[in-house]
Parts: sequence; structure tokens; C-alpha cells
Amino acid sequence: MKSELGIKGRRVAFIAGETMLVLVTLFALVITIFTVWLKVGITPILSDSMAPDFYSGDIVISKPVEKRELNRGDVVILPLPDQSDMHYAHRITSITNDEEVVVTTKGDNNPSEDLWRSQITSDTVPVVIASIPKLGLLNQFATIHQIRIVLGFIVMSLALYAMLALIRRSHE
Repeated sequence: MKSELGIKGRRVAFIAGETMLVLVTLFALVITIFTVWLKVGITPILSDSMAPDFYSGDIVISKPVEKRELNRGDVVILPLPDQSDMHYAHRITSITNDEEVVVTTKGDNNPSEDLWRSQITSDTVPVVIASIPKLGLLNQFATIHQIRIVLGFIVMSLALYAMLALIRRSHE
């Protein structure tokens, strides 16, 4: 009786593990499809300047929009003027669409507009379409590049484990 429960318990744990593996793999696949095929971007929010819409630690999802199609009120992701490797998400408060597209932005939680105007030099600009609360907290512990490497390693390890489990099961 005791060994029967042990076998059932191991079987349940095995099935639960494989189910979790499949879910993690599907999640990684969906993220890959969204970011590569649909050209959707994922950006962490680093401050509360856009509260109550987005808070520090949230992740925003963006899609590329032609710069000539930008509108006042769009939340865009732009590089900081003095640190092009850092990006911020703020709402467009004014836009000039003359020869060059130039925007003024403001965080919803900030008392005034940003002190700079941004000239849009690329053909498209990421515009926020959704957010995922608190998922960006990982960003406080590592850079996005490091997170991608670690997550890639985890997904590859889980996929290898799943393949080995299937091979083992087929030989039983």
C-alpha cells in the first residue's frame, strides 16, 4: 500500500512538472512570437512618472508606429536626451509635423512637461499598447540583457529536461 502511494505520488509530481514545463515553454514561445514576428517591444518602467497608468516595476508593451501617425496623447517610448541607451515612456503633449517630427512629452504624474523637445529621427516610434504590472521588478536586479540570458538558459534547460523525460519514457 505504501509503495503504491509512493508510485502515485511520483507520477503526480512528474505530470505536474511536465505540465509546468509545457506552460513555461509556451509562455517563452508566445513572448518570442510577440517580440519578433509581431514586432512588439517590451520595456520596463523605472519611475512613477506615469502613475496611475504605470508604476515603477511595471512592464509596458509597445508597437512601432510611423512617426507621421503619432498623435497628441500617445504614450511613446523615447531615448533620454543625454543617455541614448536609457528609455522613458511619457505622453505626447505637443507635436509638430513640419519637415521633421518634434514632440514634447510629459509624465502623467509630473507637474510640468519635460524640459526637452525630442526630434524623431527614426521612421517608427514605439507606442505603448498595454502594461503588465510588477513584471519589471526583475529589472531592479539585473539589466534586460542579463534577464534575457538567464531566461533563455532556463527555457533551454527545461526544454532539454522535457526531451530527456520523453526519451526516458519511450524506453520504459
